[in-house]
Amino acid sequence: VVKIVNEELTSLLGGHAAPLNLDVENAQTRGMTTVMVMGLQGSGKTTFCGKLAARLKKEGRSPMLVAADIYRPAAIDQLHVIGDQVGVPVHSDRERRNAAQIVKLGQRRAKDNKCDVLIVDTAGRLHIDDALMQELETIVKTVPMDEKLLVLDAMTGQEAVNIAETFSRRLDFDGAILTKMDGDARGGAALSVLEVTGKPVKMVGVGEKMDDLEVFHPDRMASRILGMGDVLSLIEKAEENMDLDVAENMAARFAAGEFNLEDFQNQIRQMKKMG
Repeated sequence: VVKIVNEELTSLLGGHAAPLNLDVENAQTRGMTTVMVMGLQGSGKTTFCGKLAARLKKEGRSPMLVAADIYRPAAIDQLHVIGDQVGVPVHSDRERRNAAQIVKLGQRRAKDNKCDVLIVDTAGRLHIDDALMQELETIVKTVPMDEKLLVLDAMTGQEAVNIAETFSRRLDFDGAILTKMDGDARGGAALSVLEVTGKPVKMVGVGEKMDDLEVFHPDRMASRILGMGDVLSLIEKAEENMDLDVAENMAARFAAGEFNLEDFQNQIRQMKKMG
């Protein structure tokens, strides 16, 4: 039963890992992939931008960060600190109060610097409001995005799904990122995000360090949601060592009410095969 539930959960979560869409055709002609990172305040957007930049840099890419959050105090400073930490250039403009223009100038600067991935850190709010959505829509109209990622805090549980639904309606994002998965959050929200929006969870943040970013694997998340971990390994071991015909024959005898001492002895023998 556990195995079947695990398999169904895995397929509900997307079945296989969904990679970031960084090698887009039109990106090749522009010579750069643009990634927009969005979400509510406090979900871990800015930190995720740094983690993604660090990961891409390790893969031999040349990313640049753009500070498009012009509202939150110290948002620009935070991104500069993170940029220095991971050794990636950051474009910001403290005078301009137009996020779309900042992103456009950032794109130009990235081209001049021969960067091949532009990561845009956008503004968040404490709750979804029309002004936030309009600003994000304007950014997308001004600078076409190859990958739009929605950062969701795993600790918010099912509320994350409502947030994802609203963002999906207005901005049609490409994939979700679950942060703070190093806590007690089992990530049940991940289940519903794909089901409700049709968008896969692409990556998960599993810690505070800049390299604590992992690809989202549906099978591992299913085990985590079930709280199973090693039980699945045990089931696999049982499947390898148990004789299916004997087990089916045993089940039939059970159903017919014919289970006797010899059958019990057979069961013990099967169990012993597992070591």
